[in-house]
Amino acid sequence: MNIIGWIMIALFAYLYFKPFQQLKLKVAHGEYPEAGNIIQKQMKPIIIINFSLGIIEAIIGTTGPYW
Repeated sequence: MNIIGWIMIALFAYLYFKPFQQLKLKVAHGEYPEAGNIIQKQMKPIIIINFSLGIIEAIIGTTGPYW
């Protein structure tokens, strides 16, 4: 569980410091189609992976005594 948690933290840190900063700049300049591309192509896959890892964490956490 600990390893999965650290992977999730690393993915979120990357998401916050790289694509999210680009997204904020594009929105501030009114470049909405480019901002949408950043969300679709860069952020969405990472968010889906992080969400999936969170579900795995919850399953491991609740079924841990049975392993």
